[in-house]
Amino acid sequence: QFVRNGINPTVIVIDGSQAAKSFDVVRSAFERLTDIEFSKKDLLIALGGGGVIDVAAFVAATYQKGIDYIQVPTSLLAMIDSTVTGDSFLNFQSHKNQIGVASSPARVLIDTDYLRTLPPRFQANGIAQAIQFGLLGNSFLLELLQEPMIDMMNLVDQSIRSRKLLREKDPRYLSFGQEIAEAIEGHFRFLKYTHGEALALGMLSLYHSDRMKAIYIKFGLPMTVTGVAKDTLLKRILKNYENNDNPVSVVRLDDQGQPYIDMIPAADTASFFEKVLSGICT
Repeated sequence: QFVRNGINPTVIVIDGSQAAKSFDVVRSAFERLTDIEFSKKDLLIALGGGGVIDVAAFVAATYQKGIDYIQVPTSLLAMIDSTVTGDSFLNFQSHKNQIGVASSPARVLIDTDYLRTLPPRFQANGIAQAIQFGLLGNSFLLELLQEPMIDMMNLVDQSIRSRKLLREKDPRYLSFGQEIAEAIEGHFRFLKYTHGEALALGMLSLYHSDRMKAIYIKFGLPMTVTGVAKDTLLKRILKNYENNDNPVSVVRLDDQGQPYIDMIPAADTASFFEKVLSGICT
């Protein structure tokens, strides 16, 4: 389409995995943009999953003090999560999203036809994020996920709306399951579990229901962590709260499935996370 309209685009191919959200990949993009004499008259298009979009957004926010870019997400997770955040992040060493900058695309173009080529595991990666939004207040999403045939455009639309509402209500709700998810991802240096798989485990450690487990089984999401001891994950989580005497806020769901923010006393943090990890560690 570009060529037919007299445009000769330069394609910069990068690793789209979570493990590749690094300064090395950003530097390689900077080098290519410099080689082709990219200027503010040009446009950067981020075409890919969440990893590609994060790197491209970081590059766009920092190269030449900021350049215009468009996001074209091609994975379900990117469509419902990466495209509606106001920041872009890189991982550092084994720590997730440690370095971030504010970023704002000129436009986001979502076409669910891309999802037809998405492997089942990476479809499940996005489904986990939709489950989180469903548990945090949009039960229609959970009903949609149990349908034999899912209307993906409806799923994407409902998920984006849910995320925006949660950010307006209290951004802390979006951390549901994240503390444990980030410990799992970081331990394996983002190589064993996808973000969605780690998030699924994190949510399950804090809350479980028959409906939730049925959706996990349908999409092949994990319900136990393998390859790491509970104590190892516990140490990684507690490291985030070292030298902190203040209560730790953890998003949980009550017996009726309603989300709330539980303030865990600093002295009880270790025992709390040890208990919830027991539900997912073999």
